[in-house]
Amino acid sequence: MIEIFWEGNSAIRIESKDLKLGINPKKSDDLNLILSTGKKSYKIGENQFLIDTPGEYEAKSAVVYAMVDEEGHKTKAMQIIFNEISMFYCDNLDFMPVDDQLDDMGTIDIAFIPMSVDKEKEKHIQKLAEAIEPRVIIPLAADDDTSAEACSMLAKTLGLKCEPAIKSYKIKNRSILPDEEQLFVSLEKK
Repeated sequence: MIEIFWEGNSAIRIESKDLKLGINPKKSDDLNLILSTGKKSYKIGENQFLIDTPGEYEAKSAVVYAMVDEEGHKTKAMQIIFNEISMFYCDNLDFMPVDDQLDDMGTIDIAFIPMSVDKEKEKHIQKLAEAIEPRVIIPLAADDDTSAEACSMLAKTLGLKCEPAIKSYKIKNRSILPDEEQLFVSLEKK
């Protein structure tokens, strides 16, 4: 089982009995694996592993593909495969995976994608969601004060229903994820 928390802004925490993974985490003291898109530097302890550059990694029972921008040197998005669940993380409103990256990713179970109240950026987010076709979408806020209204607007743009925010999203195994329809999950700030 994995449990997913939103820590505000672009920070995500994913926990299981074997791993505590943070993506752009606010605090990193108790994490085994830290993934960063370069917005913050981290002091790494003895039993921690940091991924903050483009490439393919296998660390702490997870496989991570850090995707790059057109120049090939800045991490723009990541695919994380953990407990047989494939996750896509992108906190950049200007990134769109190219066809080769989409083919390499295969089926995405959970996508963490940014929200925006800007209509042009909403169209880009919609194209991103349509390109990767995730089974579950978890929105990332641009800041800690992003309202439930913004969540509702994004869900509407994507043609999905926005349920009230929940504390965390728990997944016992991949088979419980929806097959035919997309699920939109809004998380409360931890």
